[in-house]
Amino acid sequence: MLMYADWCQSCKILDPKLQAVRAEFNQSDILFLRFDFTDEGTTHQSSMLAQTLDLGELYERNGGRTGYMALVDGATGAIVTLITAGHSETDIQNLLREVAGG
Repeated sequence: MLMYADWCQSCKILDPKLQAVRAEFNQSDILFLRFDFTDEGTTHQSSMLAQTLDLGELYERNGGRTGYMALVDGATGAIVTLITAGHSETDIQNLLREVAGG
């Protein structure tokens, strides 16, 4: 779950790194979600998506904070780890590989 907003400086650093490594995982069992807090409309849409995917509690607990990606175990709903703007592309690849099981 990427917690994103257009006005978020950390997002502007993190998003290109995620895009650079994402293609490797397009065929994996990782579902990439972006919850967008840019404005009221995108926040509302993100809230509805979270509820639909049974991620409402995690979404609400986030409190609108942006600039990170939470890797969530789909079976348990637990946050496995967080990816932030401080991680390199290599760090992000390794974390995603770990979660993907390889």
